[in-house]
Amino acid sequence: MNLRTRIKLFNYILRHSKELLFLFGFSFGIFIYDNTLDFIFPSIINYSGLILTFFLVILVFLPKQRMFVLIFCISFIIGFLRTNLFYSNNIYGAAKYYETSIRMQGKIISQSVIKKNGIEAVVFLPRYGKVLLKLPRYPVYNYGDQLLISGVLKEPPVYDSFSYKRYLQVQKINYIMRTPEITFINTNNKGVIGKTANFRNSLIQRIELLLPEPHSGLLQGLVLGVRAYIPEKLGKSLQITGTTHIIAVSGYNVSLVVLSLMRLTKIISRKKLSYLVIIALIFFLFLVGLDNIPAFRAVFMGIVFIIAQLVGRKGSIMKILILAVIYFLLMNPLVYRSISFQLTIMATIGIVGLSHMISEVFYFVPKLFREELSATIAAIICTSPITLSSFNSFSIIAPISNLMILPFISLITNLGILMLGISFLSLKIASAISWFVWLGLEYIIIVIRFFGEFEGMFLENVFFSIGNMLIVYVVLIIFLFELHYRRVKRKSSPNIS
Repeated sequence: MNLRTRIKLFNYILRHSKELLFLFGFSFGIFIYDNTLDFIFPSIINYSGLILTFFLVILVFLPKQRMFVLIFCISFIIGFLRTNLFYSNNIYGAAKYYETSIRMQGKIISQSVIKKNGIEAVVFLPRYGKVLLKLPRYPVYNYGDQLLISGVLKEPPVYDSFSYKRYLQVQKINYIMRTPEITFINTNNKGVIGKTANFRNSLIQRIELLLPEPHSGLLQGLVLGVRAYIPEKLGKSLQITGTTHIIAVSGYNVSLVVLSLMRLTKIISRKKLSYLVIIALIFFLFLVGLDNIPAFRAVFMGIVFIIAQLVGRKGSIMKILILAVIYFLLMNPLVYRSISFQLTIMATIGIVGLSHMISEVFYFVPKLFREELSATIAAIICTSPITLSSFNSFSIIAPISNLMILPFISLITNLGILMLGISFLSLKIASAISWFVWLGLEYIIIVIRFFGEFEGMFLENVFFSIGNMLIVYVVLIIFLFELHYRRVKRKSSPNIS
């Protein structure tokens, strides 16, 4: 591709990718407010004049790109204002209540999360909003429980390499309370979320009934995103092998399940099957919990992925993805801080935009496994820079271990869901299916334990800055444009024989 062609290509992108430009401006406005202006100029009005002046100067000096500049200006201002509104409603004013002793009633608004040292639960307190409770392992409190809470509101800590405070702000949580005095009043879980929470607990009990450990804990991670019952040694092996993502409800895992279900087009028409899969994804969201925000994002992106498959045109697919990202940022501007959000978006983009190219490279692989293999490699390529930058660790053995287990994840997950569904009709039939589920889980455990012995292959304290991450993504984008251009040119060139 010569220089003139490259310039034409990028000019074409600037002129026609208005959605991408809006996303960039909107995200930039959020980032600027979140990281600088709220500290330097708390009053947004004092700074808006300077921003408008800057954009007007650009408009004067770039008359041929007025539409381009106008879209960027408007989106930047919208992102800036939306972040200010979020801060005003959820963050500003929280500091004055730090170290405040309280005694009041509150309601548990999330499923309790079991940790090594106890349980974490989110409670809503009038006037103070969401508060994260750090509780002993027992008793366990469930969604909808009304409690009388006595304790001190603490500021979430900020460490050298990680700000727990900024992490909780994404969830609109400004305070933590460690081991408060709690008196149980009553429970009110008759709503939809409460009923789904009870249903989820019954599923966990059925998994433990049908499968032994550690298989039951692993299936809970695959199907429900529950990590609490995975043995510590197996959890360490998952980390060493770079496969911890399989026990998290992510856009990548949901996309794999969607890919496996969409194979049924030979039996059901593509359009009808797409509607059925969307219904199945919504049901899946009920399984993992409506209060599970990462799961909601993953299911949302899964539905976006199905719509993209129906549309079929690359341009329309990317527009749908961009609009989905804009929607999430509008709902919560600080969601860009969330690693799970970043990984979900990049994995979905990789699967939609890159997997077809990788599939052509692996033409020799049987079609039954080629889609999962291509999707796996695409997701790894697009998410590795974020993983390396965020956790400063890298598993050298991850590509091999992932390639050996991920093609089977969707099959095992679907079998597990089938087993659970049938268990409500007949435990005997479900027990028969559980043998096949156990066999698939046993294979995964053997692979993870085997590669988990290579602890030297897991590199920790690897410095990989955000700047390096951005450089990698820029190089990746240029490479994809170059590859796409060559493919289009090769297909459009007449065959001379």
